[in-house]
Amino acid sequence: MISMVKYFTFILLLLISYVVHAEATANSKFDQVLAELSKVSERQARFKETRQISFLTDALHSKGKLLYKRPDYIYKETTSPTRESYEVKNALLTATTSNGERHELLLNNYPVLESFVNAYRGVLAGDKALLLYYYDVDFSGNRQSWVITLTPKDEEAQLHVEKMSVTGKHNHLVKITTYETGGDVTIMDIFDIQ
Repeated sequence: MISMVKYFTFILLLLISYVVHAEATANSKFDQVLAELSKVSERQARFKETRQISFLTDALHSKGKLLYKRPDYIYKETTSPTRESYEVKNALLTATTSNGERHELLLNNYPVLESFVNAYRGVLAGDKALLLYYYDVDFSGNRQSWVITLTPKDEEAQLHVEKMSVTGKHNHLVKITTYETGGDVTIMDIFDIQ
């Protein structure tokens, strides 16, 4: 009987050490990807976005360009089907509509929006602390091909966004998929401008 207890204890310890090692390896790979992302001071890209809305038969499509400058500047300009832009600088979001109207919002007055913006900022800047502050983070892959899944911690944000999945290769973002709680899905394919 004692040898059976020792055997099961040994197997349990072996499984625990495997889980701890696997988690440490994933964290190490995540840290490597974030380190590569943090080295990028500026990035320009084109995007194609597909929004699948649960009550519409056909998806909505848009395209445009993106600009990121370290540490926290993000600019998204939609060029088709209508022209509009979003600029985030520090804590200020400026939205310009297709008819030229400008709206300025202080992000700290809109916690859900702030959380969403900081998902982009955190990944682009390789800022682990920022990501972990707003999201439960799951990482899979390696430096060559990876996925970071972000699940909002904030209860209000959870009412709007189920999770975001950021796919990349090395220090390049390739795709961002946002799963909304109502069943809508937005897929942004990203193409770097070299």
